[in-house]
Amino acid sequence: MQSQIHKNSKKTWLETWEPKTKTLTAFIWLIGMLFLDNPIIVGIILISLFVICMLSNKNIKQVFNSLKIVLPFVIFSMITLIFSNGLNIREEAVNFAMILGLRVLASAIIILILVSTQSFQTYLNSMNSLNLPPVFMTTLFLTTRYTTFLMNEFKHIKNALKSRLFKAKGNKNTINTYANVCGGMIVKGIDRSEAVYKAMKSRGFCGTMPVDNPKPITKNDLIKLLSSIILIIIIVMIDSNI
Repeated sequence: MQSQIHKNSKKTWLETWEPKTKTLTAFIWLIGMLFLDNPIIVGIILISLFVICMLSNKNIKQVFNSLKIVLPFVIFSMITLIFSNGLNIREEAVNFAMILGLRVLASAIIILILVSTQSFQTYLNSMNSLNLPPVFMTTLFLTTRYTTFLMNEFKHIKNALKSRLFKAKGNKNTINTYANVCGGMIVKGIDRSEAVYKAMKSRGFCGTMPVDNPKPITKNDLIKLLSSIILIIIIVMIDSNI
C-alpha cells in the first residue's frame, strides 16, 4: 500500500526513520498513553502529534479524512460514558470520557504517522528481517493488498451508482441493488483470487513473499528511538505527580 504523502523530493525526519525502530517507538508511546490521566497533558500531546503530522507532508484534509473513521466511535463512547448514570452527570464520568477520547485520538494519530511516513513495501522489508513466520508475512501482504483493492473497487461501484442517479431508500429496489452489488463483488473476488493463485503457482510461489534487503539501523535512528522513550517517560512521570 503506497503512501500518499511522498510528494516532496526532500524527505522529513519521520520518512528517513528506520521502520523497525519507528514501530518500536510507536508501540512504546501507545503503551505510555495508557498511564496518562491528566486531560491537559493528553491534549497537549494530541496537539503536538497533530503538528508533527502536518510537518510530515500531510495536509489537514488528509488527517481529518483518516480520523473520520475513528471519530464516530470516539464520540459515541464519550457520550455513553457521560450519560452512564442517566441525566445525573458526574464530573468523574466527564473527565474519564474526555481522557479516553483524547487518548484514542492521539493513538490514532501515532498510528497514522507510522503508516503514512513510509511505503508498505519498505515496512514489509523491515518486518521480514525480524524472522517472523513466512505465513504471517504473506498473509499480511495479501490482506493489505486486497483490502486496498476492495476499497478502490467499492469507490468505483459507488461512483457508478451515483452516475446512474441511484438514491438509497428503504424499499425493495434499494435492497435488490445492494444485493446485486455485493454478490457481484463476491463473485469477482473469487474469480480474481483463483486467477492470482494460478499465476503465483505457475511462478513457483512456495509461501514466502520475496522482499528486498531492509534498511539498516543508523545512529540517528537509535537517537530518535532513545529520545522518544525518554520523552514519554518524563511525560508519564510529570502526569503522575500532578
